[in-house]
Amino acid sequence: MYVAAAASLYAACRLTQTQRTLREFSRHTQIGLKEVSSAYRLVQRELRLQMPVPSPQLRVPKIATRLGVREETQREAVDILRRAEGLRATAGKDPMGLAAVALCIACLMNDERYTQKMISEAAGVTEVTIRNRYKSLKGDLKLDI
Repeated sequence: MYVAAAASLYAACRLTQTQRTLREFSRHTQIGLKEVSSAYRLVQRELRLQMPVPSPQLRVPKIATRLGVREETQREAVDILRRAEGLRATAGKDPMGLAAVALCIACLMNDERYTQKMISEAAGVTEVTIRNRYKSLKGDLKLDI
């Protein structure tokens, strides 16, 4: 019963582009991630829901708030993501990982000192994800950092 409610609420958040992750739903409802995920897929399939693709730009403020990053740096990260989307460099990539690496690049450009570990923990992604996305994004955007 609670699993279906959590899955339905997650689907509603996805449809309205409210930035909540399955991990958050799992943690706050104390229902296993696999259970919530499976129930979400069932709700999506049965109701034939067409979910919008999550935007990495909308994830930047959440990570930045956890770290205490300046507003100017956040805007730079969003700009980096917009340029990357224009080049189609974000297709098929995890939005949270992309937001984290854009924030990492923006922090370097604005001389804010946050380690990859700090950013990866705030975003809930691995340091390996940060490093891999950093290399590809830096190359795609031809950034000189």
